[in-house]
Amino acid sequence: GGPEEVEARVGLRYTLKQVRQDTTARIGTYIVGFMTFVAIFAAFDYYILDYAIAEAVLYNPEADPENVQRLLPPVGMENQFGQGIIEHPLGTDHRGRDLLSRTI
Repeated sequence: GGPEEVEARVGLRYTLKQVRQDTTARIGTYIVGFMTFVAIFAAFDYYILDYAIAEAVLYNPEADPENVQRLLPPVGMENQFGQGIIEHPLGTDHRGRDLLSRTI
């Protein structure tokens, strides 16, 4: 165990070798990398595009009051978008699709 052996166990090259060999460490690296990508993408959408991507993908019922009928609750319940109707016993999702038929 001289100084050469100690130097061989430290440093970036040794660490990367260990991560490549360990499945758990590799999966953890993938998760951290994915989360970092999502954070950078969200910051890009917020600071540069002013939520243009989020508004194109996500549905905001308050921004589209004419289509709030699509967000119906289950029968016998009521929310800010209306009363549940028998045609959609489990209610509807954000695109107006019947949740009972989607579940079956």
